[in-house]
Amino acid sequence: MSDKKADMEYTGQRIIWDTKSFLATSGMRDPAGSFSYQSSDFQCLKPTERDEDKAGPIPEGTYRFSLVIDTRMARDYGKASCTLKRDKYNRIQEIPLKRYSGYCEDYWLNWGWNRVPLIPDDQETRKICGGKRGSFYLHDSGKGYTHGCIEVENRFFKELYSYILKHPKTKMLKLRVKYSDPRKTSTYGFSDTEDHSKKFVIRQGRYIKP
Repeated sequence: MSDKKADMEYTGQRIIWDTKSFLATSGMRDPAGSFSYQSSDFQCLKPTERDEDKAGPIPEGTYRFSLVIDTRMARDYGKASCTLKRDKYNRIQEIPLKRYSGYCEDYWLNWGWNRVPLIPDDQETRKICGGKRGSFYLHDSGKGYTHGCIEVENRFFKELYSYILKHPKTKMLKLRVKYSDPRKTSTYGFSDTEDHSKKFVIRQGRYIKP
């Protein structure tokens, strides 16, 4: 990996972590094919109130994320908005689904089963795109598109859980986003093609049937 400060790298289609590789996608596209912003040249494209789907992939830079697991599921704001609160400690969260989600199921499925915020690790990353983009997560929804987050295959969280058990004193890892060509790297990584018959839930430390 070219950046010695980072523990792993997102290339546009994969997260590379040591010798392991995980399918990963960032940016919006219409599954029917009418539009796609899944290319590195759209990395500064931010959704607006008038067009929430006009969202490019995560901008290049170095991000860090916590290895601390929230002991409770993610919670909503309690105002019938189906909006999940961001954990104030930026911990890894389990998404409340099935019997825990009620009428919010369709909304929260967009997150998948696990999520963790990606925090800009340096001033250069914070200022990229004029500082107008942010609030990105790593999550495992398996849709094949995002509003700028990195959607990674569920297997990543299983490997992350194993790493946490082996390295209890390590509290965060760093991820570098680096596209081979800032103007034309595809950021669709086939993350919607993984096996959906079972999902690993990191808070529970086990696989469950969706």
